[in-house]
Amino acid sequence: TPESIAIERIMLGKLLGRLAELCPDAIATGMCMVDQDISQRKAVELLGLNRTTFRSQLARVEKQLCQEFGVDSLDDLL
Repeated sequence: TPESIAIERIMLGKLLGRLAELCPDAIATGMCMVDQDISQRKAVELLGLNRTTFRSQLARVEKQLCQEFGVDSLDDLL
């Protein structure tokens, strides 16, 4: 329904906004992946990020976002 689409769009916007606050490297990596049509590993390398540190940050941020949004997994929001 149009209402459910609107709600999902708002929720996704909030999720991405919070992700940008908590881990701007995740946004940059995702944009690089899409723009260059490359893997996360290659994008992290191109951005000069430490892969292990980046993955640790993502895990920490995912846990925090799950708590903030009241879900067990971010997949529940997508």
